[in-house]
Amino acid sequence: MSMGNINFELQKGTNMLIGSASRSSAEIGDGADEQVEVAVTGAELGDYVLAVSYSIDAANITLTGDVTEDDVVTVNFINCTGAAITLGAGTVRVLVAKRYTDL
Repeated sequence: MSMGNINFELQKGTNMLIGSASRSSAEIGDGADEQVEVAVTGAELGDYVLAVSYSIDAANITLTGDVTEDDVVTVNFINCTGAAITLGAGTVRVLVAKRYTDL
């Protein structure tokens, strides 16, 4: 599998987990952030959040995700654009890879 200039192979049996959650339309002030919790069954602290996406244009809002407790990924919508932005309602999606413990 290739992502940009980074090449990697998934180990046979690697568990990939997905989850999604709805987000209501809301304004995010400049320098502010908003959190959305996404249920991801099987996610544990230390697992890798590989991707976060939003179903509509994120208007230059930065999206990050972290496993914050078992079965939960917290997605942060961070506004560093210099102005308040109102994002429409949409669906937040995450992709999580289980950590490989036999290294």
